[in-house]
Amino acid sequence: MALSRYLVALGIVGLLLSSCGRSGFDVFGEPSPSACIESVELGLEHGCAVRTDDTVWCWGNNARGAFGAISDEVFPAPFRIEDTPKGIVELSVGESFSCVRTKDNGVYCWGQNSDGQLGNGNTGTASAPTRAQLPDDVVSIEAASHHACAIVGGDSLICWGDNADGQLGDGTTEESRALPEAVSGLSNVPDGIRAVHGGHDHTCALKGDGTMWCWGANEAGQLGDGSGVGQLEPVQVAGLSDVDNFDCARSHCCAATSEGAVSCWGYGESGQLGNGMSVSRDTPVKVTLPGPARLVGVGDHHSCTILKDERVFCWGANSKGRLGNSTLTSSSRPNEIPDFLATPGSVLDMGADTTVLSKPKKTALVWGSNEFGEYGNGTRSIQVSPFPIDTSARFTSVDTGWYHSCAIGDDSLVYCWGANEYGQAGRGDKEDVSAPSVVAGIQDIDLIATGNNHTCVHTLQNEIYCWGSNSDGQSGLRATTSSPLPILFENSLRELQEMVAGDDFTCALTPTGDVYCWGDSAIIGAGDGPRAIDLPEGATDITAGGTHACAVLQSGAVSCWGVNLKGQLGDNTIESRSTAAAVDFTGIAVEVAAGAQHTCLRTDTNDVFCWGDADYGQLGDGQSGSSSTDILVPTQVAGLSDASLLRAGRRSTCVASAAGEPQCFGQNSYGHLANGSLEPRLEPGPSEYENVADFAMGVDHMCVLNVDGFIECSGRKRRGATGEGLPLISQPRPIFGLDCP
Repeated sequence: MALSRYLVALGIVGLLLSSCGRSGFDVFGEPSPSACIESVELGLEHGCAVRTDDTVWCWGNNARGAFGAISDEVFPAPFRIEDTPKGIVELSVGESFSCVRTKDNGVYCWGQNSDGQLGNGNTGTASAPTRAQLPDDVVSIEAASHHACAIVGGDSLICWGDNADGQLGDGTTEESRALPEAVSGLSNVPDGIRAVHGGHDHTCALKGDGTMWCWGANEAGQLGDGSGVGQLEPVQVAGLSDVDNFDCARSHCCAATSEGAVSCWGYGESGQLGNGMSVSRDTPVKVTLPGPARLVGVGDHHSCTILKDERVFCWGANSKGRLGNSTLTSSSRPNEIPDFLATPGSVLDMGADTTVLSKPKKTALVWGSNEFGEYGNGTRSIQVSPFPIDTSARFTSVDTGWYHSCAIGDDSLVYCWGANEYGQAGRGDKEDVSAPSVVAGIQDIDLIATGNNHTCVHTLQNEIYCWGSNSDGQSGLRATTSSPLPILFENSLRELQEMVAGDDFTCALTPTGDVYCWGDSAIIGAGDGPRAIDLPEGATDITAGGTHACAVLQSGAVSCWGVNLKGQLGDNTIESRSTAAAVDFTGIAVEVAAGAQHTCLRTDTNDVFCWGDADYGQLGDGQSGSSSTDILVPTQVAGLSDASLLRAGRRSTCVASAAGEPQCFGQNSYGHLANGSLEPRLEPGPSEYENVADFAMGVDHMCVLNVDGFIECSGRKRRGATGEGLPLISQPRPIFGLDCP
């Protein structure tokens, strides 16, 4: 729909996605040297890509028929368009339709066709490419809102589709034309026609002499002729010459001259004209930039440019992260995308609220809205495959509460993301955080614990800081009010070996094997501040569930305390207790993990035993639902003899082998077990994660630390829990992957 009419070699990472059983459609498989992304374009709320094997893949919103008469309204993952022609050399994506041009200059279009925008002589929607009835010397195509145009022979322009506002430029306002008509005055142009772009109801063309001509609706001044009156035939844009490239969106345009000056005109109430004002202009206004521009691109409410030194600047509305500068603050003047450079040959293409920048032989970078799956990476509101957390730090540990997570970076700082209504993300406010954000004011962190709505950390200086909810004293503060910033926990505890958090309590293990807890009295009993848990011997490992806690003792025995409504204490009763009770188990435990109402342990022979609530398959015993029976004593999980790491989420459990290969079981309603499904896993099964060093599991999301220090998350994105910043991304990040082979 915008500027990228060039072939750009792009690589991909294979997406492990399913085709949902749609006949005739497929998804990205393993990439090969002959199947790189060659060009990519965005429409209003969808995108398409051409691969070097002449296949076309599309994704995003189909509510307006962008992919034809297929039932799904949203495709967040790319699917293959069937029966595409061979020898594709150009791709153009409109509001709800798309077109390609082939080496023999044939033009094929598919999608919505209510206004005849497919150019095939009828108005029937097409799910597969149909050949447009165009001359055989087409050299360039443009898919606009509900109309399209083609440059013929290099010196003439034809258009077809919606014409209610004269956007076809043939001197009429016939509502639509299913076959092309010549644009008045733009046939056999002496210097030729170099480019054409269309907005919602207007069209502009660039002649070979560097002048621009526009026609169609003009209520916002988008024709740039100073009249504010719609025109049925081309009129010259005032005051512009030596134009090198331009782009038009819904109701405004921007152009760059060969010397790099940028001017914009048309609708400007979102600041998209870049002149420091938020008003529309019917003639071009200059955009002040710190250097000459080589390329411009525009979306419905924002504009961007790549300078000749490859810096990228954007301006306009920013509520959906359109400007790519890591903020949501709008600006009527250009803002540089910090710490980011394009590369020679990079091109911009912009949808309504999303931008993609294609780097030659590298990757496509995207920012802005992903409400309709415009990123094409399989995400929208549910992430069933691992998605990388984007931050410059690598990590040494990660922990997850209900809907927020925190991690320790290799810089010994703490990064948090997700739900933040109690200030549990530690930023000083109570706004949810959609991407990892450093917690200011504390450093040298070596331990971290995230509860339901609170977070605590321990430093190398043997200090404890907590923030978030403190309704039950779980943050260790004197008052029972929340704090959105870290506060020093004044207590006698110093050197710690481990720290864990449940819903409303926190526990710590000292190097001498002593266990202290603070918070909810139902778990720790009466008393303020850290309370020593009376254990028969020193502990080597501790865990905190929703409302219970457990410890592995030096002998390999296990003791638990707290709420026991589902038998999660493992003592063959359902009696709750604030004093530790021995788990009814024979063997040597080395690790213990607790969920909301279930518990699991790992033995020195790497076997796994679980007990407690079985309603969601979290015990791995093959049962779930209303017919399940709570297990009151540890029961071995079949098929897990190589478990070297054990973690539990609220209603699920995962283990990893010594080689970092994970197996998970339990609730999976939002795909957080990352096995390509949304169905519960009643017995251990593989996950898509690899090289696992640690797990952190919440209610319906999971984050995994791999051996290289990177974190990936899966599951429900509710309130930013998976940390990928969706459905909007406010800074550029990869969309299709790394270098082609």
